[in-house]
Amino acid sequence: MSTIDVRRDETFYDERAPLYARLLGWVHARYAAYAEERARCRTVQILRALDDRTLKDIGIERTDIGSLVYGRRGERGWTR
Repeated sequence: MSTIDVRRDETFYDERAPLYARLLGWVHARYAAYAEERARCRTVQILRALDDRTLKDIGIERTDIGSLVYGRRGERGWTR
């Protein structure tokens, strides 16, 4: 008759739990970064759709839209 070591299965899942947690955290961070970038792109689209007079009324110039949305030069992480 053979015996089954139940502790081995428990150890397997305990060893894998931190990996799953890290993977889930990584996926969440990637999704959050993607969602933030999409929100910024949408903001740029909305501001670029406004006419010059409306932009002037809210105190920005058309050439400043990217800087206002993305921050200082070099913070974006990529350039077009």
